[in-house]
Amino acid sequence: MRILTASWRTFRQVMERVGNFQARVLLTVFYLVIAAPFGLGVRLRSDPLRQRRGAGGRTWLAREPRAQDLDAARRQY
Repeated sequence: MRILTASWRTFRQVMERVGNFQARVLLTVFYLVIAAPFGLGVRLRSDPLRQRRGAGGRTWLAREPRAQDLDAARRQY
């Protein structure tokens, strides 16, 4: 019984190391193949300040007017 317990403990330690290595490899591959190219593509295609051509020639964003009374000022968080 002592041999089985010792071999089981050794097996668990080895498999924990193998699992940690496998997880790191799989997550690295996922990041390099899926996450990084997707993020790069989104960043290259985005234009949050609307400075590129084809944005309609306007650089100002349309905003709806807000009430300018004292009660509206008090309701701000």
